Amino acid sequence: MQIPKPLPAEGFSVPLRASFLVFKALPLLGVAHNNAAPRLTLFEDHLEYRVLTLTRKTYADIEAVDARRWIGTRSVILCWRARMLAFAGNVGAGDQLVTLLKFFEERGGKLTPRARNILTAVR
Repeated sequence: MQIPKPLPAEGFSVPLRASFLVFKALPLLGVAHNNAAPRLTLFEDHLEYRVLTLTRKTYADIEAVDARRWIGTRSVILCWRARMLAFAGNVGAGDQLVTLLKFFEERGGKLTPRARNILTAVR
């Protein structure tokens, strides 16, 4: 996956296997999921995601960007300011996770130590 620069006006759709609403403090504990029509679309000034409903957030709304790697699963986790729940998107492949982490880092997203370790391992 290669994220275009600049992003197209219609946005760039990140291929997801599934999307989840998770607790920010316990990202392994999900409260909702969508594996039928998950969505994460990146725009120049905001992003849109769908778990249950389509939600729009600005990049400034991101408090932290986390990541998880399990057997067959690679997920980016977007933690929102002043919110208890976070968005998690399973991108499936490790290179897609790294690409997303780099994208959010370039947008000023604060990477967690776990996310930073994933980036450091490939640099």
